[in-house]
Amino acid sequence: MKSKKGFTLIELLVVVLIIGILAAIAVPKYQKAVEKSKASQGFVLIKAIEQAMKSYHLSNGSYPTDFNQLDITLPSNFNKNAQFLSSGNGQFGKSNGDWDLFFETYSNGKLLYMVRISGKYKGAGFFILFETPYSTLPTERILCMERIAGATYKLDSNLEPGAFCEKIIQGKYINGDSATRWYSVN
Repeated sequence: MKSKKGFTLIELLVVVLIIGILAAIAVPKYQKAVEKSKASQGFVLIKAIEQAMKSYHLSNGSYPTDFNQLDITLPSNFNKNAQFLSSGNGQFGKSNGDWDLFFETYSNGKLLYMVRISGKYKGAGFFILFETPYSTLPTERILCMERIAGATYKLDSNLEPGAFCEKIIQGKYINGDSATRWYSVN
């Protein structure tokens, strides 16, 4: 009598269970790695723009009115107008669909933002105060920010505090109010 070779149903279920467990572990780690990569690219870009804005200010005595005036070129995918612009004076910005990058000039402040406008961390990003109306935040330093209320783009309310700035960026909490949490990153 010939015996049939093959796997039993139990053996197949065990294999499927093992693959499911491995996937459950691997997928979140992969997603976090992808988000860290996007955040790193954003940080590098805002750091380059910060340096270009400082150089422009030193040369001209004022801040630019457009990113085209800077000695750097934005990545080609930043080819849309920023969605996150409010009603500040001297405001200009660009977007790539994942990030809005914009500069605002107020009577007592100059601010450069790079904010996620899509995905799990929508409302998180980077912020630099060149001249500040906020006495509690440092100037000319890149800060990580998490918008939690009152903004067009804000973090998912299911995310815990520090989900982006502490866990993805490894920032340290420095200050917060009812709308935004601030973290140092450098």
